[in-house]
Amino acid sequence: PRQAYLRIRPPFRDSRHRSSSLRGRKMEIEEIVHDISINHWSKLLASACSDGKISIARITPDQPPQTVTTLMGHKAPVFSTSWSHPQYGNFLASGGYDQQIIIWQQEQENADAPFRQIYAHQAMSSVNCVRFAPAECGLLLAAACGDGSVIVLARREGDNWEIESRFNAHDGGCNAVSWCPTAAPASLLSPNVADVPVKRLATGGCDGLVNTWRHDGRQFLLEHRLEGHTSWVRDVAFAPSIGVPGTCLASGSQDRSVIIWTWADQSGQWTKQSLTFDDTVWRVSWSEAGDILAVSSGEDKVSLWKEGLDGTWSCLKEMRQEHEE
Repeated sequence: PRQAYLRIRPPFRDSRHRSSSLRGRKMEIEEIVHDISINHWSKLLASACSDGKISIARITPDQPPQTVTTLMGHKAPVFSTSWSHPQYGNFLASGGYDQQIIIWQQEQENADAPFRQIYAHQAMSSVNCVRFAPAECGLLLAAACGDGSVIVLARREGDNWEIESRFNAHDGGCNAVSWCPTAAPASLLSPNVADVPVKRLATGGCDGLVNTWRHDGRQFLLEHRLEGHTSWVRDVAFAPSIGVPGTCLASGSQDRSVIIWTWADQSGQWTKQSLTFDDTVWRVSWSEAGDILAVSSGEDKVSLWKEGLDGTWSCLKEMRQEHEE
């Protein structure tokens, strides 16, 4: 069977994900894994597989993840999964090549409790990325689609979900979406800074652009168009906010680069720093504190990057997959 090494696809994509218990572990999956995500309590791992299945594994200390169930609802490769904040219950979203967005619910908080499919939405094209919003925004799910659109689903009463917003984000296709943290920049340093949750998104597309969007109370409107990549943007990720000044956003591209975008309230504009790699960059992922960036590039390489006191980024460590016959 094909080996899926969890450290090659860093599971700390946002502040809800934990990675320490998985360092160096491996699990056997018979199909290609397109994405993995870990729930808030670091107890369950979901793997999006090319055979249309989602493998749910239990995470225990000092042991490889053990598969507890397999979710079957997609009819084609699953590209992305995302866990909701437990404040609203144990929800898992998935999206794939069959143009479906499926929402699953675990009936109990027990890691071995069964899942059931509670909602499915048929999009107009492949669903490349799904991401639940921060808890402060409510139970919202954003989906980046192959036709260039972004669909935002909201939960209503019971198991009813509906489209809260749909907008065209990129020409040629939208590959990634990320929610901006709701903690206001500089709120840690100044108690007078308003900390009212604002719904913001970043998207990356086949047009080589990174776009940011802000919800005005009725719809998402384009806020900034960030130019810097020369090929498809494969992933975008906001750094978790701990209340310090500035907002940080990373984007990875097929042009073999990562751009780290920083918004400074004082200047009112984005600045950028580029990191160059030897191969396509597929995933970018931040540590919980937002000070270390993990970059997945090529077939089997992950590198960890950190910003120095002089503002330059340096590589802390590189890791490659251990191939076994």
